[in-house]
Parts: sequence; structure tokens; C-alpha cells
Amino acid sequence: KCFPGRSRRSTVGLTHDKGALPLGALNRVVWPLKEISMHALKDLFTSDVGLMSLAVIAVGLGIGVYLILYALKHMREEEAAARRRS
Repeated sequence: KCFPGRSRRSTVGLTHDKGALPLGALNRVVWPLKEISMHALKDLFTSDVGLMSLAVIAVGLGIGVYLILYALKHMREEEAAARRRS
């Protein structure tokens, strides 16, 4: 099967599915996304703004881990105190 307005050659690499995209169209979608994500990672680890973002992410995760451990510790202590009382 061929997409409307396209030649048979442009559908090379298609499966028999009706909704399949031509291989060229798939590459035009995937490669720019890969380039954008690689550029974003490069900026994240090399620019001053990216490094500050990493610092904020690390501090936020650290605070989250601390709060979870703090809450678990106090829940265990409360449970032990309740067992001793009864």
C-alpha cells in the first residue's frame, strides 16, 4: 500500500500495517529528538545553569530521603512506645 501523494519508493521499509510510517519519516522524527536530548545533557553537565540545576535536584532528593527516613524512624519509635504501654 502507498500513502496518498507518495510514490511506491518512499514506503521502503514499511511493515504491512496500515498505520506504519515510512522509514524516512521516522528518522526525521527520531534524530532531532536525539540531538536535542544530547545537547540538553551536555548543557546540564557543562554550563553554570545546568550545574546549579543539578545541585538543586540533588538537594531536593536529599531532603526527600531525609524526610522519609525521619518519618520512618519516628513511626518505629511510636510503635515501640505503644507496645511498651500495652
